[in-house]
Formats: sequence, structure tokens, C-alpha cells
Amino acid sequence: SHDPTRLLSEEQLLCSICLDMFTDPVTTPCGHNFCKSCLTQCWETSQHSHCPLCKEKFTKRPELKINTTLREVADHFKKKSVPDKPEVICDACTREKLKALKSCLDYCASFCTSHIEFHRYVQSYKKHKLINPLEIWRTTYARNMRELWSCSVEMISRVSVLHWDEPQESQHCSYRGGEQREE
Repeated sequence: SHDPTRLLSEEQLLCSICLDMFTDPVTTPCGHNFCKSCLTQCWETSQHSHCPLCKEKFTKRPELKINTTLREVADHFKKKSVPDKPEVICDACTREKLKALKSCLDYCASFCTSHIEFHRYVQSYKKHKLINPLEIWRTTYARNMRELWSCSVEMISRVSVLHWDEPQESQHCSYRGGEQREE
């Protein structure tokens, strides 16, 4: 039988915000596609509604309706690619390397359940964009980026076992607590 997905590449089905395959894709008036949750989150943190890709501004926030055809194609691709996906490992684990729960676009790093906690409870980390774990951090770009965020990952792995308001120094960077954990 004829498989229409052979004419598409996986890259055509990636959201340019989360860099993952579309989940509930929506199309902007300028014709660009994004995950509905990614675009909604982008617009919630911005004063104006605009296309994150081409920057076209919309006078009125467009109503986002799921592009069902694009969703079906993305879902088909996801089902085909699941066996090939390698397990993503937490970048902050120092002893036993645990499976990553999420990847952070701000750190270009993936974190396990315990190391992702900072992103849930510390105010400055709550703004970080978390996505499904990605293996792309193994690229040359990511290796270069790691130099910029390695002290932060080191800080997370050291501080996650401490009290939230206890200052902790490391060789490369310092952490000053004080942000309160929300209950």
C-alpha cells in the first residue's frame, strides 16, 4: 500500500518552539505550525500575539483550532519512530544515571524526577521551557552549550540534596538560596 509519510521528513513535523514532534498542532494565520500548548504558553508570556517563527503580529489573538490532518500524520510518525528512540539519561545524575523525565530548553539538558524538582519549586526555574526528553543534546552545539550551563547542572545536583534555603558553594559557581519552596 502507498504510505504518504514516506514523502515527509520527521523535521517537517517538529514544533519550532519545543523541537519535538507536534502534539495537537495548530496553524497561525501566517501559515506556521506549532503545538497548541507551546503557542499558548508563548502568547501567555508575551504582551502581543505574534508568530514565534516569522514574528508577524496579530491584532487579535487568533483562535487556535487543532489541525487534525497534521495531528494524524504526526501521530503516525510517532508510532513508527518509537522503537528507534534511545532512552535519554539525566545530565545531572553523578552516581547512578537515571532516565530523564524532561529536557530543559534553557539549559539544553535533560533531568530525572529528582533533578527536575528545581523547575517545579524555585521561582526562577519555573519560567524554563520543559519538554519531553530529547537526545539532541549530544550534538556539537550542545557540547559547546554544556560549558555555559555545566555549573548550573553541577549546582542542581549538589543543591537538590540540601535544604532549599541553605547557601551552597561549588568550585565553579555559587548558589544563594532564599527562594521558598511552594507547598
